[in-house]
Amino acid sequence: MADEQFEIRRAVRSQALARMALCGASGGGKTTGSLLLARGMVEYLVEAGHVQGTLEGKIGVVDTERRSAALYAHLVPFDAIELSAPYTPTRYIGAMRALERAGCRVIILDQISHAWAGAGGILETVDLLRSRSSNQFEAWKDATPEQNQFVEDLLGSSAHLICTMRAKTQYVMEEYTKRDGTRGSKPKKVGMAPVQRAGIEYEFTTMLDLDNEGNVARASKDRTGLFWGKETRLSVEWGRKLMHWLMEGEAIERAASREPSPEEAAEAVAGAGQRALLRCRNLPDLQRVFAESIERLRSYKGKVDGQKLRYWSDSLIEVKDRLKDGFDRARTGAVVTEAVVSPDVVVGLSDFAAACRVEVPWLLERLGVGSLQLVPVARLTEACQALADRAVEDGYDPIKVRAWLPATLASAGVALKEPAVAGAPPARKGGAFDDMKDDIPF
Repeated sequence: MADEQFEIRRAVRSQALARMALCGASGGGKTTGSLLLARGMVEYLVEAGHVQGTLEGKIGVVDTERRSAALYAHLVPFDAIELSAPYTPTRYIGAMRALERAGCRVIILDQISHAWAGAGGILETVDLLRSRSSNQFEAWKDATPEQNQFVEDLLGSSAHLICTMRAKTQYVMEEYTKRDGTRGSKPKKVGMAPVQRAGIEYEFTTMLDLDNEGNVARASKDRTGLFWGKETRLSVEWGRKLMHWLMEGEAIERAASREPSPEEAAEAVAGAGQRALLRCRNLPDLQRVFAESIERLRSYKGKVDGQKLRYWSDSLIEVKDRLKDGFDRARTGAVVTEAVVSPDVVVGLSDFAAACRVEVPWLLERLGVGSLQLVPVARLTEACQALADRAVEDGYDPIKVRAWLPATLASAGVALKEPAVAGAPPARKGGAFDDMKDDIPF
């Protein structure tokens, strides 16, 4: 076999686009910190002559927090797109592209956790697919490429990018000595994990974790070296420092952002239509979404190959027919009339199920609902207790099982019953989160 010929060139540092992520709990300063950084970055570009004009029109925000970013408009002038549910990856990227075309040089996505765990996000799509299939891994076959494309599109932005993510706190049980000399155990916080797919932090140049004391950041990953080993209060000056570092290298030619071709746009419409169908909770919604999706596809008649349009429309018909049949037979086909749990509680419930090593479909079958998003608020404690009881039956220490309850569920009023036995069975090897893996088979 002939040796492949490779070109060897001297490595040269090039100018780079910012790919930064800020992760923290509510009130940690994600929005404030990202806006201050963005202002410093644009000020540097203007003063160094890389862009013309003023700050106006140079910073864009995709706001998923019900216009919360507007509360900080006094810090820096910026343009905003308010993004409400459904929080599909496609809508995120569409909003980002719109800000690129508007001339924004720094774009803030505040926040991308909804694209994973919010209404219309990846986890919701997976739950809905699981509820309608006997193969529980089949759902990830479609969801994983969608998540990968989302990350690829983010990193391919023509603008400097700052993404914020909500943090979830993980706990393990830690033994300690009480005042009376006896031994006890208490939960210990072991880390702040972003509410996004596991490992997404490795996709960014810099990942900053913010505490709850006001936008003080610590780097968990930093290729720039600017933030590493420091406790940094994010500011305009730090934005200037970051942009200076990014612009130090040799200039490179960048591909301009472009509008998708009619074929690409039509394919995106078909994909979005399928996901919208899967989120329907009743037959009227299914009929409405199907009609809207088909009408959007028809708008590309004459612009796209007719066979491809037929293929995409047939795929929508197939999904619609399958779901209609399910609504005719299943209990989940009824219109939801009682209050259901919030997206944050859905994430907590999913985390608790994983900690207890209980498959979500088992819980859904127990409750008689089609997805975690359809769990009634009135049955949340029942759902958590069922998970805890199942874990104890499988041999886990009931005291530790109670300690695994996420803070989001506790704040929602869930209180698990005390262990019914005095001598708890020994815990399985490893803590609650020691060997947890992302719920993705590949």
